[in-house]
Amino acid sequence: MSLKFFNLLGHTFSQGLLPEVGSVVVDCGSNRGEFALYCAKDLHAKVYSYEADPELAVALPCVPDVTFVTAAVAGSSGILELRRAKGICSSIRFHTDCAQSKSLVPAVTLD
Repeated sequence: MSLKFFNLLGHTFSQGLLPEVGSVVVDCGSNRGEFALYCAKDLHAKVYSYEADPELAVALPCVPDVTFVTAAVAGSSGILELRRAKGICSSIRFHTDCAQSKSLVPAVTLD
């Protein structure tokens, strides 16, 4: 098994970690869904893809074998404040003085 890691659409990834049949991929941060789409179509994997930003989540495509979840992945379930700044990826953790808009989003744990 090759564990060579590479960058694929902004994700650190090793195809050698996936079995040839029945792979499951968890994508934390769907953004526009390109990585989830690649995993479903090219790797024939079942994908669970999480996107906390509701503005990005509404534009995610319908893709067979991909379940998009509009929620942040966190250490505990609940509600988190998501902050957005122009030209910067939305975040739960960057400084509030950069934030141009905020929204409350659901948080889930992977278990």
